[in-house]
Amino acid sequence: MQPIHVWPQEVKAQGDFVTHSALIEDRDPYTLWFRVPAEHAGLLSKRAESFVASTVFLAMMRGANLRVHAPLSPSFLRNIEELQALWSCWHRDFHLISIEVDSESESTIQASQRAISMFSGGVDSCYTVWRHTQNRCGRRALPLQTALMLHGSEIPLENTELFERARQRSQNMLSAVGVELVPLATNSLSVMPGVHRLRWFSTMLTSSLLLFQESHTTGLVPSSLAYNELVLPHTLTPLNIPLYSTGRFAIEYDGAAFMRTKKMSEIVEWPEVLENLRVCNRPDSADVNCGRCEKCVRTILTLRIIGIQDPPCFPNTLSDADIEHIRMSGIALQEMNDVVEAAHAARVRASWLTAIEKSLHTNKRRARWEQHPLRRRILRRTPENIKSIWRAIKRRL
Repeated sequence: MQPIHVWPQEVKAQGDFVTHSALIEDRDPYTLWFRVPAEHAGLLSKRAESFVASTVFLAMMRGANLRVHAPLSPSFLRNIEELQALWSCWHRDFHLISIEVDSESESTIQASQRAISMFSGGVDSCYTVWRHTQNRCGRRALPLQTALMLHGSEIPLENTELFERARQRSQNMLSAVGVELVPLATNSLSVMPGVHRLRWFSTMLTSSLLLFQESHTTGLVPSSLAYNELVLPHTLTPLNIPLYSTGRFAIEYDGAAFMRTKKMSEIVEWPEVLENLRVCNRPDSADVNCGRCEKCVRTILTLRIIGIQDPPCFPNTLSDADIEHIRMSGIALQEMNDVVEAAHAARVRASWLTAIEKSLHTNKRRARWEQHPLRRRILRRTPENIKSIWRAIKRRL
């Protein structure tokens, strides 16, 4: 197998933006890039660790060594070796590879003590910002001064207007607690193979943070799963996220000791959150909340448990009938089940609780049928044109 070459390019300033990029010589060569407004250019490092963090999973899945035409941190390389060991044990798709570099050297720039956090505008990232800026995490509190919002993850790169509206909502929250928002656009998700999106999502987060390794000392990835919810293998865990760190820049998985209900009970003290929180799963609602998808409903119900009714960040009133008809599958079933358990623990007595229990029962029964061998046999024998008609009907329902 031919090695994958990583060629960092000269930093380019064009108009109001600065772009850091690398040519990746794979089967089909491509350019991997990160772009920020020029006013934030001084925060970015010119080192190559970001490009290696973005491509190491791809190389492991190819079984191809990486050849990096730039210096790399020896502490970073040591951590990436352990990351490889972890994933080669977890999943047979991943193979141990070697990383050859022009030279090894740690950064000579010593940043002052400050932290940067990923920020989507959702519950987990709001909680990380709130607990550090309000000194709610004891000795683990960090001087969090910067939040990084990615364009090219939930919101496609081509939709700049949608991202700008979402960015403004984040800005409204962060300005109130004195945190600088840095918008960063990257194609690191779109240039990867179209399968296993979550794998590339984690490398996009860590590689983006590594761009700030010489202006900050810690990068935070807000936890999406609590310690007691971890499912392995998974790319977003406290086991593997820290393994993208260097000797001078630590990357941490933050806030995993707390479930979603606990996080929300604290961030509602931040007045701007109830107006600007953004959690929606629907691509066409990325800058606002639809109030109808599973994640919106789960968030609304959690807010009701802690005593918040009809928050302004959700534009539509949610009825019991709406709740009964929600569709859920996979991990969403467990997450909604956690909401029901939290409601019972809080001794909630409300009609919406009965509605969500009915919905869970219906969706669990549907999930069992979708995994049933008889259904698979029926699908194999059904003509493709009939399947297409049925899928169109379901989309309309």
